[in-house]
Amino acid sequence: MNALHYAITGYGPTVVLLPGMGLDMHIYDTAILLLQKSFTCVQIDNLGSGASPAPHGPYDIPQMTRAVGDVLAAEGLSADVLVGHSMSGFIALSLAQQHREHAPHIMLCGAFPSGEWLFRHRLPEVAAALASRRGTPDEIVRRNLSCSVSEDFLHHRSDEFALLVDDRLHHLGPGRGFSAQRAAVAQHRATPLPDDFAGRIWIVHGTADRLVIPAAAQEMSALLPSAEVKWLEGIGHLPMLEAPARLADLIKSLA
Repeated sequence: MNALHYAITGYGPTVVLLPGMGLDMHIYDTAILLLQKSFTCVQIDNLGSGASPAPHGPYDIPQMTRAVGDVLAAEGLSADVLVGHSMSGFIALSLAQQHREHAPHIMLCGAFPSGEWLFRHRLPEVAAALASRRGTPDEIVRRNLSCSVSEDFLHHRSDEFALLVDDRLHHLGPGRGFSAQRAAVAQHRATPLPDDFAGRIWIVHGTADRLVIPAAAQEMSALLPSAEVKWLEGIGHLPMLEAPARLADLIKSLA
């Protein structure tokens, strides 16, 4: 049994927020403050991250999807909006496939069509930074996060970036969990939703995303022809940190 760690706040239509690879549910904390007066917000640590179990891998996306589905079933909740960030775009699409009778609206934030596509199109300097294990935990987290935010955030909001590094160090999950999640991503390919899927689909992507390049949004749009692409001008891979109010407004509009 791999029961996930999660938190539920607010009241109203249910918004489920799933973090990206190696991140935990606290990545959404600021956005939640802007949503919880109007929505029931469900934040979930994926298998292998945050305070959720991190069994030795490999994991796969269906396994991670079942774990999220178990949380919703245990709480008697159906998602009205599914927000899947990065890797969790796969999970959001898989959940939607399984719950077509209550078709949720879907926000795919910084998502990509497959692990193979992601790693093949990764910027060389980003790939080199992420591959390096040199330095202290603080230096490694700082180096990885510098690839996840926009250059503008990194250089002009340095105090916020320092707080982000401290927060990530505080919520750092076990390395085996990240490795298992990465293996799950590497072998997965997003599957299209059926033509009769009733929920709306928004593909949200930062124009300054260096971790998952903006071309990924166009690939996702080709995979999901009914989806709308919403660009976040000047924002990197973590809009919930760089622009939480803009992300919250998009979620409200989608709901």
